Amino acid sequence: MRTARNLAPLDTIPKHQIYFVVDRFHVGRSYLAVAREVWKRTGNRHKRSKAAVWPRAQRRLALYVALTRHRLNRELYARVMGGL
Repeated sequence: MRTARNLAPLDTIPKHQIYFVVDRFHVGRSYLAVAREVWKRTGNRHKRSKAAVWPRAQRRLALYVALTRHRLNRELYARVMGGL
């Protein structure tokens, strides 16, 4: 299994769900806004929430995947818009 810098194995997180969330952000949004949203969705901040808290290693990996996807989206946007 592949890992990213001493993080949990990549097959332990739902990458496509993370991609879905990140792709909804505009490329102009900051990395911090994306990180906050992913951290919020992987943790249990609300008392009435029934969602389980992800282990810390999986949360870090989710952040890594989300920020990498956001960076790639920004690069694609710059490439497309720069060519016009």
